[in-house]
Amino acid sequence: MIQPDDAPEPFNVFCNNSVDGGKWTVFQRRMDGDVDFYRTWDEYREGFGFLQREFWLGNDKLAYLTNQGEYELRIDLVNKIGNAYHAKYNLFRISDEWSKYRLVDLGSFLPESTTGVFTFHWWLKYDPSFCLVVM
Repeated sequence: MIQPDDAPEPFNVFCNNSVDGGKWTVFQRRMDGDVDFYRTWDEYREGFGFLQREFWLGNDKLAYLTNQGEYELRIDLVNKIGNAYHAKYNLFRISDEWSKYRLVDLGSFLPESTTGVFTFHWWLKYDPSFCLVVM
């Protein structure tokens, strides 16, 4: 359980201590599709799923975390045939809900990463039409 600066209350997180020296706070994990990620704005704000399986930590929690200091971002992916990839960036920060959780800082791609195939468009703002249908 942690309580970042300015967070109104502590919350549980999943820490990955088995890669790259450990001490990585995991904010999203998908494994087998058991948890539906087709969710509302409010659900993404608060977080959902199960820390020991598949989950989204929550945009508010991620904003509190990334705005209390400087953090690296590590992305790990495994494709359908089992090939693993990762990328690291030396800075990662998102804005708060008022600014629609915009990606504020994404530092330099770190050269020791195994692949540079990840591209992020940090200037784009969240658009719910990208991930859900409003009825």
